[in-house]
Amino acid sequence: MPWPSASNRKYRVAVTWTISSTNPPKVDFGPEFADLWSSVQSDGYDLLACDASGKTVAHQRITWSYANKGATIQITCPSGLPANATVGVVYLYWGADATVSVDPSTTVSGTAAAGFAVPPGGLPGVSLEGSAVIPEGNGYTASASILAPVGGITLAVAPVALALADVSIRGGRELEDVEGLRVEVLDADASGAPASPGTWVAGVRLAWSADRGAAILAAVAPATAELGLLRLRAWTTGPQSGGLLDRAPTTYALLQGVTPTE
Repeated sequence: MPWPSASNRKYRVAVTWTISSTNPPKVDFGPEFADLWSSVQSDGYDLLACDASGKTVAHQRITWSYANKGATIQITCPSGLPANATVGVVYLYWGADATVSVDPSTTVSGTAAAGFAVPPGGLPGVSLEGSAVIPEGNGYTASASILAPVGGITLAVAPVALALADVSIRGGRELEDVEGLRVEVLDADASGAPASPGTWVAGVRLAWSADRGAAILAAVAPATAELGLLRLRAWTTGPQSGGLLDRAPTTYALLQGVTPTE
């Protein structure tokens, strides 16, 4: 199961970073992570980093100021991430049942890559909930569309439906978790335009909270007033028992770049 079995934890946050076999993700936590600072041990000893399967990976508290609500955490790259994913996901847990007296922080080697965590809260953007590819005539089209201004950045939000247990297990109901992401803009109609749709993706994150679940956040920045196909893909992994199949749920949307009139 995704939630760590080594020790009970009640809270967590998803950390995303560009996949690298050698560069561990380093993520900053400020006062905006109010749920972290209100429930973590003052020394940070209850922090636990895990991959999507719940396996513990090493982490290092590079900076830690409980009083000022600021920290920098570096996390070892999990192994065995999806081959086609370009963004990896790891989880940081805290809130143990009992006080943790041994410091788990250790030196994490490698040149750090930027990691990002999204604080719990609203997700402003264009929601693609329920979006799919549907038949239309003798072809197919996306069931959702986004109008995005050329020269600007528009946030697309695509929820990822995860299998849930009937009851909470060691802190959460999730029976599977997201381990990798890939967001692309493709030529929507094989017209050869846009010429370089791959440059339209300006950033990718995974947001997660107990209330809103998991969601892909994709910043898109059209370079020209043309039509593209936005594809957001997540790779999920389930319990180690194999009771659930690994999946790659995918969301599609038509992405129309528009030229601002003023």
